Amino acid sequence: MQFFTALVRACPTGSRITFDRSEPESFVHAFKQWSHRSDPASFEADDCLIAAEFISLAEQLAARGELKLDHRLGISAPDGRLLCASWDDFMIVKLADDVCEALQKSTGEEESR
Repeated sequence: MQFFTALVRACPTGSRITFDRSEPESFVHAFKQWSHRSDPASFEADDCLIAAEFISLAEQLAARGELKLDHRLGISAPDGRLLCASWDDFMIVKLADDVCEALQKSTGEEESR
């Protein structure tokens, strides 16, 4: 969960995260405010908008051990670039260079504290 929260913090505001309509029920309920559905009757979202409040809630839920995630996810930037693709519980992760740099920088800052 620490990697996930660091990852969403490293992405530009306005990025979108998707679980290919397979997010856990708890995630659907918790993040409904930031979700978008092309089919309003669909339970799972097409994607969720990454905003400051989304990140804050993700961090709170993770700290309490209540954040559950699917095995794969994708994050796209506001300009449409792919920022992250992850499979198999973050065992395989592809990151855009700028996101990778932001993660490395945030990790370095946390280690120096």
